[in-house]
Amino acid sequence: RLFLLMDSSRVPGNADQIDFISLEILRLTLLCRRDETTSPEEILIHRIASALAVRILEKPDLDSLIRKHNLSRRTFFRYWKRYYDVSPWDFVMKKRIETATRLLQETEMRICEIADTLHFVDSSYFCRQFKRMTGQSPNEFRHSLRPGQEVSPLQKK
Repeated sequence: RLFLLMDSSRVPGNADQIDFISLEILRLTLLCRRDETTSPEEILIHRIASALAVRILEKPDLDSLIRKHNLSRRTFFRYWKRYYDVSPWDFVMKKRIETATRLLQETEMRICEIADTLHFVDSSYFCRQFKRMTGQSPNEFRHSLRPGQEVSPLQKK
């Protein structure tokens, strides 16, 4: 999968996927090298978290990941709470917003295209979540990256 993405690395979002897959490989390698105090459930939860992060552009399905790792929902959430201070939903939302900031920085994609790419219900929901997590709207964020461009009064409203 990594090699397929590398062939089309210029497609918006593929560079992020390459980064996520590389990080997942590194994380799994480090988990395998930990001492004997690392519990099997910690390894499972970190694997699921990595899989969620890697599949941001594919609309990750938490239930199928839980089943794939032979956990019940209740057990998964109990373990997740031990190792992460946010819910799986907030974890995925954070990864989506991180990807959105990269897309706003590196591409000229419209906000509605970014919202669609990241599987938000609609662009207004995406804008609300983006502002909640970053303190800026996507437009404000994009314009803050280009100090030479003045934001028009219509865009400020």
